[in-house]
Amino acid sequence: MAGTSWNRVALGALAVLAALAVLLVVTDDPAPDPRPPAPPEPPRLLFGGALWTMPGGLSQTPGSPGVRDGLALVSQDGVTLVELATGMPRWHVLAGERLAGSADTYSSGGTLLGSGVLVRTRSGIAVLSRADGTVRWRAPVHAGAGERYVPVAADDRVVLVTIGPVRGGAPRVIAFDTATGRQRWLRAGLTPYSIAGPVVVGVTPPGTVAAWHLADGTPAWTLAGFTAARVALTAGGAVLVEGDAGGARPVRRVVAAATGEVLADLGGDPRTGPCAADTGTLIACPRARGSGDLVFETYDVGAGRVGTVASHQQPRAVCLVARDRLFGASERSYFAVTGRGRPVADHLPGRPVAVSGDYLVLRGDGGDPPLTSVYRMRK
Repeated sequence: MAGTSWNRVALGALAVLAALAVLLVVTDDPAPDPRPPAPPEPPRLLFGGALWTMPGGLSQTPGSPGVRDGLALVSQDGVTLVELATGMPRWHVLAGERLAGSADTYSSGGTLLGSGVLVRTRSGIAVLSRADGTVRWRAPVHAGAGERYVPVAADDRVVLVTIGPVRGGAPRVIAFDTATGRQRWLRAGLTPYSIAGPVVVGVTPPGTVAAWHLADGTPAWTLAGFTAARVALTAGGAVLVEGDAGGARPVRRVVAAATGEVLADLGGDPRTGPCAADTGTLIACPRARGSGDLVFETYDVGAGRVGTVASHQQPRAVCLVARDRLFGASERSYFAVTGRGRPVADHLPGRPVAVSGDYLVLRGDGGDPPLTSVYRMRK
């Protein structure tokens, strides 16, 4: 009987010790944090500070972003062709300066092409060597009294120059061969915006979007159903058109460059803010949802698909599309996200204007003149 009592006491003691041990283990755990976990910091898009900075802005025209093949064309008191990685100038020409290898003088503008740099001269146009700025070819352009001529668009095939009244009106369009400077054709009735695939797209005097064949200037198509329309941008074989289609608000419509066939209607209002596109695969625009939030609305040119990308900041404008990244401007900063909306940069130190390889070009608009800076991006 005594043994049984002792066993009960021992068992009771062991139970107490076990309870104390559990209490000690539980009490030793830290109290749970009532705060939600902090969101991860966006990874840094840029490697350190600017590789170089210089006064002026990129000399950009529709279809030519001002950077290519490791070079950048900067416009300030003339044009300067610089090495993109280092900012070292190859050559510089001032307004009114005589062009190397010619009696003609530089007037304005600059378009960076594969064969050289297209510029407006006192008597016409010229293409300058990328190596040293000497004239590769030049072509005269004859404007009448009260008229002016402007190189409006160019690619590695054709240079387009308009000649028209200073006060506006339908211009004449001359197409030159980019390689030789030989005139290909002359035609009137279209104000060109850009070259898109096999055509040049623009607007006719009534405000109708139309296209001409690039090869010979003959009409390719006219877009019906729009008034007061304009070409917003081109992306490879697609053209983004904005205008009044008879509804309560203006619309955005994507059409095929070659045929004018309607590919998609975007849901965003053009008055929300400007769009951007890469060289030929993706168009992105700001769009306001029913909740009032702003998102990226995208059109995949290859897949023919419309989509949306929500981000940590609300894009009031799309500045740049490049390398599976969307660069936007919110009320507080310039920022970047991936094509899936993952943040990669919160406060970029300038407006994104171009990407070439691993290099990002930003424009600082706080001073006069503006500043162009180049940064190295992480892959």
